[in-house]
Amino acid sequence: MARRVGAVFTSNVRLKLKRLEGDMQKHLLDHMIKSAEDVAELARLNVPVDTFTVEDSIIVEKPRRDGINFAYTFTVGVNTNKFNSIASQRKRNWNANKFAYFDVWLHESTYSLGERSIAKNLRVQSESPYARVGNKFLTRASESLDDDINRAASTIVKNIARRHNR
Repeated sequence: MARRVGAVFTSNVRLKLKRLEGDMQKHLLDHMIKSAEDVAELARLNVPVDTFTVEDSIIVEKPRRDGINFAYTFTVGVNTNKFNSIASQRKRNWNANKFAYFDVWLHESTYSLGERSIAKNLRVQSESPYARVGNKFLTRASESLDDDINRAASTIVKNIARRHNR
């Protein structure tokens, strides 16, 4: 009678894959959380000066799982409630309706930088090679770090796979 090596092999592979999956998810999730914070920090460096209200309102939302694959989604952006709260504290005669979507305008529009934004631009370029004050501050932060984030994630995956193949 033949031995059932295949059944033992299959169960061992499943067990190894389950361990590998758990290990990768943990390490990649930690990496993605840090990467989202890095994108937010670069976006804060990139945002033009407006009393620092938009800069102080950039947040990383708590990761959520959605989509077909139930993958983690990270959102970095300007929190409108936080923006309105900070703005009303810092600006006299603040009217939220009058300045509705100011953060969107600041991100999407084309404009000349003011004196304080030009000074900030000189400062931040010494802090990060990717930093440049101006519009599209969120988009540029994400795109600037994209290759570094993917390269680091790939290295994490390779290291974990190598460790599990021993």
